[in-house]
Amino acid sequence: NAAIVKYKNGEYKFQSRERELSLDFDNDNFMKEMSNKDYQKLFDKIQFNDYTVIFGEWCGKGIQKGMAINQLPRMFVIFDINIDGQYQDIKDYSFIQDNENGIYNIMQFKTFNITIDFNNPDKSIDELTRYTKEVANECPVGKYFNVSGFGEGIVWKCYNGEMIYVFKTKDEKHKVSKEKETVTIEPEVIESINNFINYAVTENRLKQGLDKLI
Repeated sequence: NAAIVKYKNGEYKFQSRERELSLDFDNDNFMKEMSNKDYQKLFDKIQFNDYTVIFGEWCGKGIQKGMAINQLPRMFVIFDINIDGQYQDIKDYSFIQDNENGIYNIMQFKTFNITIDFNNPDKSIDELTRYTKEVANECPVGKYFNVSGFGEGIVWKCYNGEMIYVFKTKDEKHKVSKEKETVTIEPEVIESINNFINYAVTENRLKQGLDKLI
C-alpha cells in the first residue's frame, strides 16, 4: 500500500500505509522509483481545495512473493483517490493512469460485482467464494499482462453516499489466519492464547512480519 499526496501549495509527499516516506526510509523503493517518473501529471485533472491523495498498490517483482504479479516489473496500481478528506468512487477516476510510466488504474483490470443483502449475508457466501477462488487460481492482473499464476484475493467496496464499506476475501491458501472457509460471516471466538496462536500464526502472517522487518 502506497500513496502520493499533493497539497494546495504544490508540495508532494509519499507515504506507505503507516508513515510518510523519505529516500532514506522508503517503502520497497516506492518513493525512489516514483520520483524518477512524471507523477505530477496524475493530478492535472483533479480539482481540490487543500489536498489530494492517490492511493495504490506498489507491486511487482520482489514484493508479492509467490503471486503472479511477482513475475512482472514493478508498477503502481491506483485503487483509491481522496479529495479534501472524501474518498471518491474510483470508477469516476479511471482516467488517472500513465501506463508508459508503469502507473495503472485498477479499473483497467477485471472487476467483480455482487449484490449483498447485509440482513441476510449468508446467501452471498457461495458467490463470494466462487469469485475469490477464481482470482486465487488465475490472477486477473497477471492475465492482463499475459502472465499466469495465483492471485491473493479481492477487495470489495460499496459506495453509499458519503459512506464506503470495504472488506476483503482471500482463498484459504493465501489467508493470514487459519479459518477453514474462504468467506466467513461470524467472527471466531478465541478461548486461549494457544488457540489464538494456532488460529493466527500462519506461514503467510510470518512472511508479512519478516517483510516488515527486512
